[in-house]
Amino acid sequence: MGPVVQETAALTEIKESGRVSLRTGVTEERIPVELRVAGVTPEAFWDKVVNQTVRATYQKAIQVKTDPSVFENGVKSLLVDFRDSDSVELEPGKCTTEGGQKKCAVSAPVRLPVRDFVLNTENKGKYCYTVSVIRADGPTTVPESCKTATILYVGVP
Repeated sequence: MGPVVQETAALTEIKESGRVSLRTGVTEERIPVELRVAGVTPEAFWDKVVNQTVRATYQKAIQVKTDPSVFENGVKSLLVDFRDSDSVELEPGKCTTEGGQKKCAVSAPVRLPVRDFVLNTENKGKYCYTVSVIRADGPTTVPESCKTATILYVGVP
């Protein structure tokens, strides 16, 4: 059971039932925990309690897709660089044929802040990325965009 957060005008209350096991084989002791913090928002409480020097993240799998026809006009590859995560590359050699249709897709594990997920902020699940179009004459980078969808379609501007 996760924490229950209730908020009133000047009071944030967090109730959690923690468990401490005494591994004697006979007994298990439960210690109920209830915190009341006056005048503090859930965000401020999180920032005070959680160590800010260690990034708390979780992974979200994003399917990055493009139309195979993108590679017919001198485009060698599309490089998708996710902020605070790794990059993935779409290139003609990674395209597959499924049911007679050619598809280009790769999976990208994107790291996102746990804070936004736990506190249910507007940024929950949001990732930002840039796309670089690689041609023989050099790369062109598209300005950064942000999304929350688990499928990301990229193309050539």
